[in-house]
Amino acid sequence: MTTLRLFVQLAGQLRVPPAEGLAGHVRMARCDHGIKRWRLYLTREQIESVAYGLWLHRMTGAAGEANRFGREYGIVYRPGLQDTVRPTSVPS
Repeated sequence: MTTLRLFVQLAGQLRVPPAEGLAGHVRMARCDHGIKRWRLYLTREQIESVAYGLWLHRMTGAAGEANRFGREYGIVYRPGLQDTVRPTSVPS
């Protein structure tokens, strides 16, 4: 969640800003301690934006969050492809 909070805070400095409404959802996110996960209810566009934000974080050398997001939700940002956010099961 720290990475997503930073991503939405940097919106004005990014060439590709977070999806519309993502910042509000990130602010309103609550941790479900029973399942040890943050609860976010997002649109497809917002989910793709999350994948992009995690990819940016990955470029700084911290790949764990992006890898886990891809593994658990099947969404990975892949720069340079026509569909930049693709399910991980699709070969690239």
